[in-house]
Amino acid sequence: MGKQVQHELRERVKELHALHQTALILQDDAAEPEQQLQRIVNLLPEAWQYPELTGARIQLDGREFCTAGFRRDGPSLEAAFLTRSRVKGSIEVRYSQECPLADEGPFLAEERELINSLAQILRNWYQRREAERALQETNEQLENQVRERTQDLQDANRQLRRLASELSLTEARERREIASDLHDQIGQSLALLRIRLGQLRGNMVFGGSDRDLAEMQKLLDHTIRTTRNLTMAISPPVLYELGLAAACEWLAESFSAKHAIPVRCHLRGGVRRLHGVPEELQVTLFKAAQELLANCLKHSGATSIRIHLEFAHQRLLLEVADNGKGFDPHVIRRQEGFGLFSIRTRLRDLGGELEVDSAPGEGCRVTMCVNTGEMA
Repeated sequence: MGKQVQHELRERVKELHALHQTALILQDDAAEPEQQLQRIVNLLPEAWQYPELTGARIQLDGREFCTAGFRRDGPSLEAAFLTRSRVKGSIEVRYSQECPLADEGPFLAEERELINSLAQILRNWYQRREAERALQETNEQLENQVRERTQDLQDANRQLRRLASELSLTEARERREIASDLHDQIGQSLALLRIRLGQLRGNMVFGGSDRDLAEMQKLLDHTIRTTRNLTMAISPPVLYELGLAAACEWLAESFSAKHAIPVRCHLRGGVRRLHGVPEELQVTLFKAAQELLANCLKHSGATSIRIHLEFAHQRLLLEVADNGKGFDPHVIRRQEGFGLFSIRTRLRDLGGELEVDSAPGEGCRVTMCVNTGEMA
């Protein structure tokens, strides 16, 4: 009786060992699935009553893994399984010769439980691999979609920036044409009319209309000044005729005169000779300076403003600083208005950068810098 108990205990220990080793093998995610299944097949014979007569085979998804010398005849014990994705699999154990009858042919009831448990473990393992593979494929698809959408978005943003740049330059050209028409046609016509009116006034000095002619001449002078101011406001000829440095000086003088806020313009380096610097960049920086002066007038409460323009070693720098109330740049960056955002975007497209240095009560300094040597 004691020997029988010991025998049964040894059999149960072999079965538990097989289950434990199978679980360990299948947990090794670094191993190839074929290697894992072959290792499981090789350890199965030791778990049966007659290991020296036992051969084993695992079939899964059309592939087969067998012990050496596996025979396809003789008593067999088999457990089949089917995954959720309808993949078929089975575990089969065969004896190479007839053995004493037990609970299921020559096989014990515990061996049936063992092979069923092994089949369930393999089924769960394969389903987990399927889920991981599906998840990986889904992730790869999503990553590809994200890359494609990101590329599309980047292309769209580049196109929008290019269109915005073209629109800005087109607007500048149209303004220049309108200003030119105002100066060449209306302005010159008004100037000629003033000369003729002066001559007429001289001829009619004794005709009693001198007072009316004087009022007409005064009105005409006012119209000429308004036309000139409008011409300069629309598109300052000085920018295209004399360049960015002269335009910044004119901007400082005209802004100071119009708004009674002192604006000093400092020029350093070769800013008078911006040879090779694209007109697009000069127009962009001039419009940025106009925008920044307008912001100073609207928001800063400044009593003094400084424009600093410098060109050295192909590095063009424009700085607008004021002594106003200042602000927190981080807050402004989060709610940056279209004007400042547009300046930053245009500079970035031209290879430049915009920096804002400010603090509450300490004024503000906006610096724009472009390396003209890197511009294509």
